[in-house]
Parts: sequence; structure tokens; C-alpha cells
Amino acid sequence: MHRKILKGSSGFTLIEIMVAMLVMAYGILAVMSMSVAAIQGNSAADYVTNVTILADEVIEMIRDNVDNITAYDGINSSDVKTKPATDATAAADYDTIVSRLNTLGLPSGVCSIAVQYNTPANGIDTAQVTFTWARNGNHSMTFTREFEGLH
Repeated sequence: MHRKILKGSSGFTLIEIMVAMLVMAYGILAVMSMSVAAIQGNSAADYVTNVTILADEVIEMIRDNVDNITAYDGINSSDVKTKPATDATAAADYDTIVSRLNTLGLPSGVCSIAVQYNTPANGIDTAQVTFTWARNGNHSMTFTREFEGLH
């Protein structure tokens, strides 16, 4: 009996096809994993950008009402008891901050303001605006601005 051997026969075995599919599936999973990480990173960057913009707005609110900077000391957007009662502009600013935080959709977002008087030098007051939020852990950003010759 003679076996006829075909010259130039080509093709893939079942094992070769299965290995190729396994390698391709592994590559697709890696790409999907990187896509999820990129989306999460973009979301976190979006929060940071929006918080930075809101911090600029809050600092401008304080600057526009700088003669009454003491009214902003101790504001905490999660506690209505800290809403300024002695200054209508600061009270309206409090409402704006709370509204903007709700609009941003910042998870558990809180804005707090602390004013330090005569710091870093006599006649210069410092306002610290801090934002905290919780998403995949706790995050916090503090913005500081100095104002001269106040109160």
C-alpha cells in the first residue's frame, strides 16, 4: 500500500485554531480592561476639573464680598446651620454653592470654608476652600487665597 502524500498541502489543525482563538480572546480582554480603566480615569478627571472651576467661583464670591469675609468662616455645605445669618450676600453664596454641588453630581460632595485672620501676616487674611467627595475612596482638594487689608 502506498500512501499518497500531497505536496504543498496547507491548512491548520484544530489545535492551532484553538490556540489562536485563545490568544485573540486574551488580547480582547486586555483591551476591554484598559478601556474600563480609561473611562474611570476620565470620570475622576472630570470631577477634579469641575471642583477646580467651582473653587474659583467660590473664591470670587468671597472676593466680591470681601468686606464681610468673616461671614464665610465655618461654612460647610452639608450643614445648613453653617449658612451665614448675618450677611445676605454670604447666605445667597451658600445657597449657590449647595446648588452647584448638587448640579455637579459630586458623590457626597461637601464644600467647607475656613478663614484665618492676619495670616500669613498682619492685615492679610487667608480663605481656604476645601472640597471633599467619595467615589472609589475619599478625595479632597483645598484651594487657598489671601486677601489684604480686611475686616
